[in-house]
Amino acid sequence: MNGVLAAWLVEVGLIAYRDVKNKRSVAGLPVPGDFLATFVVFGTLSAIGNTQSGGRFASVAAWGFVVATFLNVLDPTLANGIAASITGKGAGIGASQTSQAGVPVGNAGPRGTTSGTGL
Repeated sequence: MNGVLAAWLVEVGLIAYRDVKNKRSVAGLPVPGDFLATFVVFGTLSAIGNTQSGGRFASVAAWGFVVATFLNVLDPTLANGIAASITGKGAGIGASQTSQAGVPVGNAGPRGTTSGTGL
């Protein structure tokens, strides 16, 4: 077992534990979409690790992602927190906003709607 595979298994364990702990699961199992990024990132690192000169870099980078996940450095809710602090309205990503004149700004959908649903 190489270092990237071991790091990926630990990463998947951390993600599964957090999902179950935070009750962010479906039928008691973690949401499969949470693992999609791990397949891409660790798969790429594994491909880099198969080269002669990239093995050590790939292992260190993989364990770096595990440490970042453990310390909650890469918090996915950070973007919504930043948007809320900038706008002061708690608007997250994709939320519609209005100007001071009450005119909708940004995210205009079909037929002038601001919901983006197109209905």
